[in-house]
Amino acid sequence: MNPCRSASNRRGGVLVAVTVIGVILAIIQMGTLQLGFHSRTMAARSRQELSARCAADAALNEAVWKMRESLAAGAFVQPPNVADVAIEGMAATYDYTITNPDPEYPVSPPAFYTLPSLTFRIDATGYCAGAIRTVHAVVHVTSVLGEGVGVKESIDFKNSITVETWPVTGGYVTVRSNTTTSSNPIWVRSAVIFAGGGEVLVGPGGDPESIINVKNNVDPEPAVGTASEMIYFEPVAPPPIAARTQAELTVGSGTKHTLGPGSHRFGAISIDGNGVLEIDAGAGNEVILYVDGMHKPSQAAMTIGNTGELRVTSGAVKLFLGGDFSAANGSIISNYANDATKLRLYGLPQGITDSYGTAPGCQAINLNNSGTFYGSIYAPEASVNVNNSGDLYGAIVAEDCAFNNSSTFYLDTRLLQVTDINDPTARFSIVRWWED
Repeated sequence: MNPCRSASNRRGGVLVAVTVIGVILAIIQMGTLQLGFHSRTMAARSRQELSARCAADAALNEAVWKMRESLAAGAFVQPPNVADVAIEGMAATYDYTITNPDPEYPVSPPAFYTLPSLTFRIDATGYCAGAIRTVHAVVHVTSVLGEGVGVKESIDFKNSITVETWPVTGGYVTVRSNTTTSSNPIWVRSAVIFAGGGEVLVGPGGDPESIINVKNNVDPEPAVGTASEMIYFEPVAPPPIAARTQAELTVGSGTKHTLGPGSHRFGAISIDGNGVLEIDAGAGNEVILYVDGMHKPSQAAMTIGNTGELRVTSGAVKLFLGGDFSAANGSIISNYANDATKLRLYGLPQGITDSYGTAPGCQAINLNNSGTFYGSIYAPEASVNVNNSGDLYGAIVAEDCAFNNSSTFYLDTRLLQVTDINDPTARFSIVRWWED
């Protein structure tokens, strides 16, 4: 064998092997580059799709917010459609349209719904580069009183409270708080009964397991969870009654004072034992009663003494409170219609000022009355304490709330009806949502 030829063959074999390895490495490198390119492309596409979806959600939220803002202004005007709105910090834009009446309402409105002209459809689209995402919603006016019990902070159902609906019985009741921390807990204590079932919800981001305390012997035990959005508490504005009827109305023991239909304003009202303040608006009429709390701001704006009585004999009453409300043990609050829509209590915020002074705001509503109470309470800055020995028919929306005696709380289903869009409890709510 020729040694030179053998060495040459070996060198040739090595060269071939190196060339093959080089080709393989080149192929691997090209594949890696291609994979990286596709990965970056997919990542960019995912970012674009996510940005488009976020833009669509932002558009829907803006449309609902503008509708709620217009409603809160007292004279609802349908917001205009928008197009090609840029989102700061994102390479994305959005548009939305609001149509009324909704041309494709998917189901009939609830039986209690009385304002079909205020049912809308929102179509919101987000754009980012080539990505397009569209979401849709149907909204209509509902009442925040439909929460049954809705508060900003804590709720306490003491022992042996029954939760039910009426006059439509066996209904599902929601008990809901905006709280997201265990420093404002929700208590559902022993022997509380949700007769038709129910749920207890905390605010978005809250942990229901650490905030909601459900004790033994709660039957059936309510579902617990986290709400998808905060309860919006529309501030209460005082009614436009510039002049007082008188500074202080005192209904003495054994006497009766009657208010007829129309508007009445007092700095303070006190009903002594065995005294009766009768409100007789007449069938189909309404009384607006404004107790501004400015006359004696260090005291409750309205008090009902032991065996004193607030009596609603006919018509409807809206009671606006610029200070606290206190019904003493043994007091009576009569609503002859047995209808919570006929007696509505509104707690005003602190700091309302006019020629009579500055109101302390409604910060406490104490119901220690005997007998049954029919009425609703909307007092976003008040602590509501229900100590009455009778049942309560209505709904409560407040800062916080405690039911302290063994009784039954009935959510009056008639409060779900919205007949006045200027009422502070009215709001736009999403009743159906879908996406393309």
